Amino acid sequence: MASQGYRRRIILINKKFQFTFAFYVCSWIFVLSLSYPLIIYSQFDYFIRVLREFNVPIPIDRIMQVREQLLTLLVFFQVVFLGMTVFISVFLAHRIAGPLYKLSQFFQRSAEKGRLVHPVFFRKTDHFQDIALEFNRMAMTIETSQDQKLKILRDQLQKLDDAASQPTQVKAIVAEIRNSLG
Repeated sequence: MASQGYRRRIILINKKFQFTFAFYVCSWIFVLSLSYPLIIYSQFDYFIRVLREFNVPIPIDRIMQVREQLLTLLVFFQVVFLGMTVFISVFLAHRIAGPLYKLSQFFQRSAEKGRLVHPVFFRKTDHFQDIALEFNRMAMTIETSQDQKLKILRDQLQKLDDAASQPTQVKAIVAEIRNSLG
């Protein structure tokens, strides 16, 4: 559930969470991506050994030069890929941290006012849309229940006010109020 035109301008909402999330994602990708240059390097080494072993008349220096160029290009692409992964993971963490930030603000506003201030809306692109929906449903149920209890208490207080001249009736109404409070 998202309100129309609502955009959060702060990208780093929860820096610790977002950077930790990005670190975990990127560190695993970095470790796993090291296998590509190692495999290529070992394949070239094997190829060069075989060529030397069988005395193949191919310029091995040129093959070693191609290996170095290929590894340089691969490392460049790995760095670019890792940089993109950092930005994407921070952005993805933003979509997770955003709803938590929004709920935190909601709780602060509700605490200041002494009641649930709802509904809560997340941006259309945020994760956990179902939480906003369920939270709003819960808040509405609580508010309805509180309104019903307040109505009952007002009615009982009116009865108490009306019966103020009759002590036995007052005691019965007070007992009824205590029962309704649980």
